[in-house]
Amino acid sequence: MVGWQSPPDLVVSGINSGPNVSASINDSGTVAAAIAAIDNGVPAVALSGHVEAVSDTVTRPTYVAAADFGAQLIGKLVKKRLLTNAYVVNVNYPDVTNGNDPGRPVWTRVGLGTFGVHTYTPTESGSLSFTIGWAVCPAAHCITEPRKDADSTALFAGKITMTALTRDRTLMTGQDKPLRRAVQSGQLMR
Repeated sequence: MVGWQSPPDLVVSGINSGPNVSASINDSGTVAAAIAAIDNGVPAVALSGHVEAVSDTVTRPTYVAAADFGAQLIGKLVKKRLLTNAYVVNVNYPDVTNGNDPGRPVWTRVGLGTFGVHTYTPTESGSLSFTIGWAVCPAAHCITEPRKDADSTALFAGKITMTALTRDRTLMTGQDKPLRRAVQSGQLMR
């Protein structure tokens, strides 16, 4: 942008065509762009729309509703000074094709389950070349969502989800202690 002397005030990424919840966040360019923004000191909102079940696409009514909601939400976040570069505000808007009213947004955390998984199909028999695809769960390697307050659980129930995401993916639960000890003691390199 010619003439800009400072970074933008806010990055809004999306509206993504499909949800960015649970494990799918790891594949999301929408979320990655928002994380890149906060990494550079700019507050960010990632917006995604949920797909309609029959067509498996985000419909025009959902895009329109998500855009209207997103614009109003951003105005309120600015007014209440809730935008910061400490986290991304990740918003997933449910499918409203059938006129469903999602109500107020609900506070969620990133789920641990999967609603879809990557598939790898050989391009021809015996080939080492594969076509990467997507399979909706239930499929091989699907994980049932264990969290009741998961973003995916709320979204699939027709709710607008809001989750704060950070750039830090460091495991801090203590489950990493054996690995940490092995690295710190030099055991891995003997």
